[in-house]
Amino acid sequence: MFVRVTGIAVLAIACGAASAWADCDAKAHAVWAGSHQGLVAEAVSQGATCENAVVTLVVRDKSGKPLWVDSRIGAQVMVFADIKDKPAMKKALGEWIDQNGSGLARTDKLPDWPNGAQGPKESEFPFYPETQDGIDREMYMRLRAKKLPMFCYVQGMESMACVALDDDGMTKVGVQSFPG
Repeated sequence: MFVRVTGIAVLAIACGAASAWADCDAKAHAVWAGSHQGLVAEAVSQGATCENAVVTLVVRDKSGKPLWVDSRIGAQVMVFADIKDKPAMKKALGEWIDQNGSGLARTDKLPDWPNGAQGPKESEFPFYPETQDGIDREMYMRLRAKKLPMFCYVQGMESMACVALDDDGMTKVGVQSFPG
């Protein structure tokens, strides 16, 4: 996170003035009801134009402590790719963090990973566990059994990232792909 924040700060200084960011600065926030723990999701855009905005997602606990942070180039995320103005950006930010109606609201909703298989059961929208962070079959099945609240959001043009909330914070469980 430090590098991302530093990179944005350096870019802001290079632009010369904070007002250079004003044209597509927007915010949205929502209580993450699925967590039942008073967590809040925030989404922020920054950019001289909406076409060049950076979008950031933050999930905070009830004390305000960040539990999950993800920053992306907005034009590379499906929900922001065609945004041209601040009102449309604000609406898209709200939709990005809205968890109402999520098909993967809890880890027990993840597809089964049969014993001996390379990964979870194949489906129209495959789910790929986050193997870089140690999500092997054993960990995946443990997460499914715990029925933890999960926060999923579009992270690119054809995929959605899912992070689970447990006693230690948030863990990226994996990515679900969908047709773009």
